[in-house]
Amino acid sequence: MKSTYTYSIYSLLFLLGACVKPYNPDTIQVGPMLVVDGIVTDQVGQTNVLLTQTADYKANSVNLTVQKATVTVTDNTGQVIPFKEVRAGYYQPQQTGWKGIPGRTYTLNIATAEGKQYRSQPDLLKPVPPIDTVYYQYSRSSIPGTEAYDKGFDVYVDTKDADTPGDYYRWDWQAFEPLLYCEIQITRNSRTGVETQTPLTCCTNCWDIKRCYACVTTMSDKLVNGKKISRQPVLRAPFESVSKYYVEVTQYSMSEAAYLYWKTVRDVAGNTGGIFDAAPLTIGGNVANTTNPDERVFGYFGASGTSTKAIYIDRTKTDDTPNLLPPLPPLPSFPPPCRVCEESIYRTAVKPRWWKD
Repeated sequence: MKSTYTYSIYSLLFLLGACVKPYNPDTIQVGPMLVVDGIVTDQVGQTNVLLTQTADYKANSVNLTVQKATVTVTDNTGQVIPFKEVRAGYYQPQQTGWKGIPGRTYTLNIATAEGKQYRSQPDLLKPVPPIDTVYYQYSRSSIPGTEAYDKGFDVYVDTKDADTPGDYYRWDWQAFEPLLYCEIQITRNSRTGVETQTPLTCCTNCWDIKRCYACVTTMSDKLVNGKKISRQPVLRAPFESVSKYYVEVTQYSMSEAAYLYWKTVRDVAGNTGGIFDAAPLTIGGNVANTTNPDERVFGYFGASGTSTKAIYIDRTKTDDTPNLLPPLPPLPSFPPPCRVCEESIYRTAVKPRWWKD
């Protein structure tokens, strides 16, 4: 479930950190740097590694995936788990149904197509307590300087911390909305220059996937050891329509090293640009080049127990009206050809596991 947002954060933070002056005619060229976003979990299908690279700020695109790498994970018993590239830069275990085992430590090994070798520090897979409940509450507030309102549903988690001290948690989420149209086809009349929009329906069921790649929610049990964790905020779902809004929330365990890493990412991603803010390039990680330790490598490879729960947000049960999205063009008088629901991190034809029609 977790994937790709480390690269999104680092692409932004690296570009920000590389600019020291508003204007610098003598540009310093910095080569691409590896960004690793990977995790082993104790659930089938949730172990993955995403390999990308930072891009020079003058590049037309920063979506640079690291392809055709040899990726393996080893544990402290000597087991070697080979990975395969299932899409550009995205790797998963070759063995279907493989999952991590709590109590073992896992190490990531990467050999790029160019011959560079990388290895992570071992990370302990700790079990995580189950999520007790996921629930939401509607709220609205005026947006300063405008006549508009911020309308949304705040989603919270309740869980119970383990009795042992030194536990660390992270939460993330993904939301699904059913799609009627998979493409809006735009045609232009060569004589008049008038554009026509034609909505093309999806050939099969299709869902739009929403995630917040810059959102990092972490917590230490230092002040709540062994107690119930109540009303832990996870996300704010927008009130843009009254259609179904389905959310899956995942709770992760973490080592202390992983907690400190994600806490730093959160602090830097949310800084205000003041003179005492942390510099983006100070964020490290736990992956290094085995032959050139001076090479900067970003990102983190960790191991985690996970607990996932889903919730439907009923956006019809308010006395308010939604902040409506721009209306779609009207359907044509004749049925146009449909479009295939293309699988990506933003869209899927696979029904969410707890979805109810």
